[in-house]
Amino acid sequence: MSYAVILRQAFVLATILTPPDAMTQIILAVPLIILRELSIVLARILGKKRKIAEDRSGR
Repeated sequence: MSYAVILRQAFVLATILTPPDAMTQIILAVPLIILRELSIVLARILGKKRKIAEDRSGR
């Protein structure tokens, strides 16, 4: 999925969850984007650690 689509989805979700105030929508959308990026980074780190552990146990 492209980054533009993810941004759009975060802002649409923020629009649904908040009153029709642009500043409130931005305040909600930014943490959603940050949390998504952090989850991707954590998944990559944990995936690498799991692969290393599997390689070591498989030998």
